[in-house]
Amino acid sequence: MPRRSSVVHSRLRLFDLAPKPVEKEVLLSIRLPNELLDRLDRLCLALGARKSEVVTATLNEGLDRYEQTLGRRRRGRPPGRLNRAA
Repeated sequence: MPRRSSVVHSRLRLFDLAPKPVEKEVLLSIRLPNELLDRLDRLCLALGARKSEVVTATLNEGLDRYEQTLGRRRRGRPPGRLNRAA
């Protein structure tokens, strides 16, 4: 079986060498239950992706769903906010 780097380089195109926009990244360190980490590892293997890619994609999808549900709430009020007279 050829090494992964030789497979990647055999498909290398000029487009791949073009500069890409740099996104600001910050390291996030969190504690997760082992069961959740096992699920992430299995998903990484199934998708053939790195853990950081899978975590980022999962967070993005969750945030997108959350933002979609905000429109269905009571006229844009933040969740959990009560109508109290001041």
